[in-house]
Amino acid sequence: MVTNPSHSTHRFERVGLIIVLFVAAYLRLSSPGIVEYKADEANLSRLALDLAHGRSFPLLGITSSVGLPNAPVNVYILAIPYLLRDDPLLATQFVALLNVVAVGLTYWLVCRYCGVGAALGAALIFAASPWSIIFSRKIWAQNMLPVFVMMTASTGILGFIEKKRWAQFAHLPLLILTGQIHYGAFVIVPLTLYLLWHGRRNLSRAFVFGLAFAVILITPYTIGIFRAVWQDGDVLEHSTLNNETSHLTITGDAVHGAALMIAGTEIHSLAGPEEYRNYLATVPDVYPLFQLLAWATLLSALWLVARLCRQRDARTPVDIILLIWLVFPIFAFSVTWTPFYIHYLIPGLPAAFMLIGFAGHDFWSILTQSRRRLRNCVFVFLGAGLGLILALQVLLWGKLLNFVDERATPNGFGTPLHYLLDIRTAILSNHPEQVLIRVNDDGERDVWRSLFYDVPTVRFEDTATRVYPATTTVYLLNNCDEVNVIQVQFALRENEGCYGIGRRNHDGWDGSEFVAVANPVPAARFANGVEIIAYRWSESPTMCLSLAWDIEATTTETYLFAVHLFNAQNEQVAIADGLSWPGEYWRSGDLVVRDFCLSTANETILSAQIGMYTYDGINFYGVDLLDEQGMPVGQMLSLPLN
Repeated sequence: MVTNPSHSTHRFERVGLIIVLFVAAYLRLSSPGIVEYKADEANLSRLALDLAHGRSFPLLGITSSVGLPNAPVNVYILAIPYLLRDDPLLATQFVALLNVVAVGLTYWLVCRYCGVGAALGAALIFAASPWSIIFSRKIWAQNMLPVFVMMTASTGILGFIEKKRWAQFAHLPLLILTGQIHYGAFVIVPLTLYLLWHGRRNLSRAFVFGLAFAVILITPYTIGIFRAVWQDGDVLEHSTLNNETSHLTITGDAVHGAALMIAGTEIHSLAGPEEYRNYLATVPDVYPLFQLLAWATLLSALWLVARLCRQRDARTPVDIILLIWLVFPIFAFSVTWTPFYIHYLIPGLPAAFMLIGFAGHDFWSILTQSRRRLRNCVFVFLGAGLGLILALQVLLWGKLLNFVDERATPNGFGTPLHYLLDIRTAILSNHPEQVLIRVNDDGERDVWRSLFYDVPTVRFEDTATRVYPATTTVYLLNNCDEVNVIQVQFALRENEGCYGIGRRNHDGWDGSEFVAVANPVPAARFANGVEIIAYRWSESPTMCLSLAWDIEATTTETYLFAVHLFNAQNEQVAIADGLSWPGEYWRSGDLVVRDFCLSTANETILSAQIGMYTYDGINFYGVDLLDEQGMPVGQMLSLPLN
């Protein structure tokens, strides 16, 4: 049942669409710097940047949350904004804009079958939905899904219900693209199966061409998967799916997740386990009111089921599509074949709001048969109630956005991107050739690798390593403790500390507490280009041996230090082996200091033997020490400690 609007109705449709797009755009595109930019966003951005700059054509995306490699389609999509500018803020806004289009498509589809009023209500609920907004403001593969899910469903309805050939051609390619953006989109496959069955008598040659095009679109991922399996036969074993299928059970996690996503409750989780109560103290307790949206969705679904039992008309196939669209994702993730994450339900979110629109249209049609005064009272009551809920959702979202921007939220919302971009801008304004960065974990490294994508050399040290380059280098610290090095400080959120920018070179090393390695030590130069020049032994507060060494050659290998500690009887009593410094970072002329610490030791330590080795996962390979003539003289350097 497609409406045939008059000229005036067309005008109302356009006005309604403008209102919906404005609300959706404002909530998704405003405060653009208050977005997360963590490891996943950074790694996806680097792949997109490599593609945009012509450095590679990826056949796989980043690893998914269950360990499977994602398809590269999300990389191809994200490369579009990176073609314009190497700016993660622009890329984030691009993802948000895709979600604005998804809201517009929701309005269009509901309007096509139920008119302007139902479309306006459904699309405004979608536009103001807190979880819909949350999953719009981030460079995540699954955040690109809504617009592609809407296009896939819309072309399916137009092609196989309304018999439009161009839509039959487009449907399967869009389904293949959507499924490759994030594997969780497989939950919309039942929509396609039903549509193919329903329109089986009207399949055209365009559908066959679309099928052939869909096969072409999946080819890069197919090649990528075969390569991954060829290079790593256990790649599929790394998935957590295999760990779950042996004891399948039914849980209520997906039902609970769907209810809170539709209602817009529990958004305080973004504030993290330590701060969410402080956030909740700043907003009214209106979650019970929001839950009316979840109940409205349930009642709407029940109404459509009842309608299917009572009558069949031109809208019936669309009703069935909406019910499958809502129910199947919840059902699929109620089975523990995979760990459940709330973002798996993103594809089904538009269906919930469209169900409300469809049922609302039917309810209004029934009311038109009642007295005008009753109808108007119900309209005012429901309209005011819905408006209040949406206004409160916007209020809570705005409060949350300000909260996570102003104070640290451990294990919650990450440091907002605009703080990181201020640091990036300050450093890039000087066009550095290299940047040295101190960070705590791999995720932080991924972030800064992405943000300094155009810097020729980006290297990292951890808290146990200090690097003093041969030439003066920009130095970025994730704290402001080294006041003698820091030239500029950038405060982060309250209680989150700060970043400092300074300079590092050989002159920055204070070797006054170190013992120089000299005679009677016969050799302190390893065959890989490392020469031990000094060391320091400390017993308080922790027993640590600090080694200082010069790098005389570059390498692609990653070497480890063997640090063996001995007592007065020359008996080995402790081992403090550890990584030297990743070989990819070595530059000739660098001076490196690294600490090798023990938690405890039962005896007095008087000497150490130092070696270097590599490990390929099976075998250890020691590195020779060389004398002045370059001849091997063993593999262990002895150092007196007391």
